[in-house]
Amino acid sequence: QVPGGNGNNPTGVTQAGTGSGICTGSSVMAEPIRDTSVDAVAVSVPIWKYNSQTSKSPSTMTLRVNINCTTQIKNIFQQAYNSSDQPPIKTSDTGCYSARANNTSMHNWGGACDINWIENYCVYTSGGLCGPAGWWRPGTDVLSIPIVSSITSAFNSEGWSRGLWSHKDDYMHYSVNGQ
Repeated sequence: QVPGGNGNNPTGVTQAGTGSGICTGSSVMAEPIRDTSVDAVAVSVPIWKYNSQTSKSPSTMTLRVNINCTTQIKNIFQQAYNSSDQPPIKTSDTGCYSARANNTSMHNWGGACDINWIENYCVYTSGGLCGPAGWWRPGTDVLSIPIVSSITSAFNSEGWSRGLWSHKDDYMHYSVNGQ
């Protein structure tokens, strides 16, 4: 049970899209999202849609997030959209909520977001990749997000952090509690 939760609603997430608006590790992590019609909501956010290495266009995309994170996600993407560098987003390789086998992943709770996952791959500190394909080439590939970037600043301003840990650098990953 988390702050705001009770025996009938241990997550503290309220019904019908009326979440408390509190998006913290404890407010979203009581248990994985089981009923996506209640706990996860679709949020439309503004983006600069990737067209090619030299072309992007204003657009929107829909992300599924924990009901308590809707305001933060809207703020994050609005800040990135308004930034001078207008970071391009590849809609086919960006998402938030997804059921994962790893029970500690904030994606299970809708409190994490992966952006341009092919071009911002997860790399172990030993040098191996976390999966079969991908890369991270900031400065060469416009979809690879540099360590210092407007989108990272936008996530940080809302209390989220990037997935840079001692054992791996998950360049695509941002989460509410750093997991």
